[in-house]
Amino acid sequence: MKCPTCGYHGVGNFCSECGHKLTDFAPIHRVYDEKQSLGSLEQSDSAAPAVSGVTYAGFGARFLATLLDGLLISLPIILIVTAIYGSGWITEESWSGADAFNLILAAGITILLWVHWGGRTPGKKLVGVRIVQYPGLEPMTFGKAALRYFIGYTVSALLLGLGFLMVAFRKDKRGLHDIIAGTCVIHEDLKGR
Repeated sequence: MKCPTCGYHGVGNFCSECGHKLTDFAPIHRVYDEKQSLGSLEQSDSAAPAVSGVTYAGFGARFLATLLDGLLISLPIILIVTAIYGSGWITEESWSGADAFNLILAAGITILLWVHWGGRTPGKKLVGVRIVQYPGLEPMTFGKAALRYFIGYTVSALLLGLGFLMVAFRKDKRGLHDIIAGTCVIHEDLKGR
């Protein structure tokens, strides 16, 4: 649907470009009956919702976006931290102030980009994908972005990366970090890929 405010052709209840509520769009949230069992909720959560025109971003697109973000976000941050603390922080075996600064800077920049740049990072923008809330496809909130980054990524990584690998095997292409935060990654091309 075309947003009346900015003219962006987006999907969901809110414009993913400017955040304007798309009132003419029928809600796509699933409504659960209180009597439904937990098993049926879990089963229905593994299947992609029927949202017309939405293509979920698969493992390859997401991996490429992550590699690009490594170059476009992480590398400049490492250079900044190295300019401030010197190059010794990279090889230190113990946790240091430089490590904390690096983590805070990386998390802060990534979360702010997700929230204020329509669920994108530079890598996601180049690949043509964005993070949105699931299942409603609304823009990311600060809370969801922080939950996804700090808890979701940590749990996915602690499971030997299996939380990230889930993307390759689920119909809705959601990793454990997406499930924890209630998000998904979609292609911006509405015609699908």
